[in-house]
Amino acid sequence: MPGICLVLLDKNSALTNYLHKLNNLLAERAENLYSNVMESHATIVDCGRSIAIAINVHNRKFRRFNLHRVKQNKEIALFTGYVIRPVIRSYNELKNFVISFLEDDASENNLIYSSRGVFAGIHFNVEDNVIYAFVDHIASKALYYYIDEDVVILSTEFSLIPRMLMCLNRRPVLDTRGAYFLISFGYMISDVTIMEKTRKVTPGSIVKLNVMDKRIEEVKRYYRIDNTPRYCDINGIINELNKRFLHIVNREYNADKQIARCHLTTLSAGLDSKVVLLTSYLLGYKDQIALTFSQSNYIDHVETSRIADDLGVRHIFIPLDYGYYLLRVDENIEISGGLVPYFGAAHMLYALLHLDKYCLLRQAGIVHTGMLGDAILGTYLPKPHHVPALPSAISRYAISKKLLSKAIKFVNFSLYRNAEEFIFYERGINGILNGYRVIEWFTEFYSPFLDVDFLDYALRIDPTLRFEEKIYVEWIRKKMPIALKYKWEKLGWRPVYRGKLEKLLFQLTRIRRWMLRKFLISPLYSMNPFEYWYAKNPVLPRKFHEYYRSDIKLIDNKGLRDDVAWLFEEGSVYEKMQALTLLRIIRLFNLKTE
Repeated sequence: MPGICLVLLDKNSALTNYLHKLNNLLAERAENLYSNVMESHATIVDCGRSIAIAINVHNRKFRRFNLHRVKQNKEIALFTGYVIRPVIRSYNELKNFVISFLEDDASENNLIYSSRGVFAGIHFNVEDNVIYAFVDHIASKALYYYIDEDVVILSTEFSLIPRMLMCLNRRPVLDTRGAYFLISFGYMISDVTIMEKTRKVTPGSIVKLNVMDKRIEEVKRYYRIDNTPRYCDINGIINELNKRFLHIVNREYNADKQIARCHLTTLSAGLDSKVVLLTSYLLGYKDQIALTFSQSNYIDHVETSRIADDLGVRHIFIPLDYGYYLLRVDENIEISGGLVPYFGAAHMLYALLHLDKYCLLRQAGIVHTGMLGDAILGTYLPKPHHVPALPSAISRYAISKKLLSKAIKFVNFSLYRNAEEFIFYERGINGILNGYRVIEWFTEFYSPFLDVDFLDYALRIDPTLRFEEKIYVEWIRKKMPIALKYKWEKLGWRPVYRGKLEKLLFQLTRIRRWMLRKFLISPLYSMNPFEYWYAKNPVLPRKFHEYYRSDIKLIDNKGLRDDVAWLFEEGSVYEKMQALTLLRIIRLFNLKTE
């Protein structure tokens, strides 16, 4: 799965006759999909008016962070993830943490707010017929729920929900909103998913579900990002950013040390992962594996090799040349749930499968990443000041604009204080972060930039200082000069230049990469040069068109079918893969599309 799942079937319905099929489904997935480092627990329990199946699948290293507690006719408690604070040493401490989490209020000094980690939980009070479903502050660990008149399913693995519905002889229905979100934005918006009646627990929320009435009674939001400008003193900001970052990285790697022989850190030529690796190394965590995947000889490959050599850490480079990993369409959709275009997770899955093949993942604990560091420190600001969340401000953050007007009409922009909040939660969490969730099929992952202790402070820095990552680069220049030795992928040069010269070098890099992409001169314009691979590797267009011709007829809704056909036939390679993702989801999950 890996993660947790709770299925409730009404006793007076015919669905209980399918229990054996559900068990067979779980056994088959455990054998064919889940890594052999996983252990699973599944219990069928009588819950009065319902029959429940409670499931927990997790990496053995994280056993103390996983709860599978079942009391006949009283309660079911499931918890999964990786808790950094408070320190969890035993099963009883975890049980008390989950209970306290649900009973606590939402002040900034309580257990809910002060907890740190990547987690999700489900608590079913059988006597009260109430389910509580909750996730961490930013939903690093996602949790989805399906509600119908005689069945409730909650799962951290999205693809398990349609698979279970098929076992129950129910055909899931495509959510048209989710379909248009996928083929335009490239990610879901708010709690919408690709299936009707299936929603996501939003970041920092606790959902209260009434089992008797099959309805949501309450959604309590205990955390929401606050990007109200508060800090504007540059020197003070740099000192505080550095202090917080050092503390968080040390806490993260020290906790990892308790379960791992070495640390696994992703590394690219971007600032984010580079800063994480260098910081952890300078703090004394020198037994590391640095993982890089990209087109061979691209700046990501060249610069990360230099960094690893200079530090003396083990470097594993996974070449993505010619994009053969993009042929694993169905496997990526099954694992990611199809909530983002499959290519967003495909390279990470490809790299992790290589590590798993050679048992390297067993040496490490969590995967340390620099995810969304640049986003928090500036790139999700459309302007050097906050602007309203309106289509004009957020359209540039969509993968495709061809059908964006049809997707935008489903978006409730009034839910967001400003454009940056929309972009952070939707592109950042529902988009980028969702691509990283393939890691959960092997282990857990964490980014110090997304730790609330860093996030809360960084987002309150005046936007004029964060815009175009100004404060980010100044922080690196003053507090981590070692990073200046290496080229920055975005800039194409070392980040040592300032003002007009820096902007000139950036423009020259953009022009050079544009020419390489436009005229297909070389693949060295991106870590994943899709256009070059599509033109030079005949297997890719042949396979893409095979999928397209076999699946386009599955869409019964003529308007949607025509839109998907237009996107695939006239669109870029990115847009073709967006269309393919939707088509393969419909086939794999047997979705109704009327």
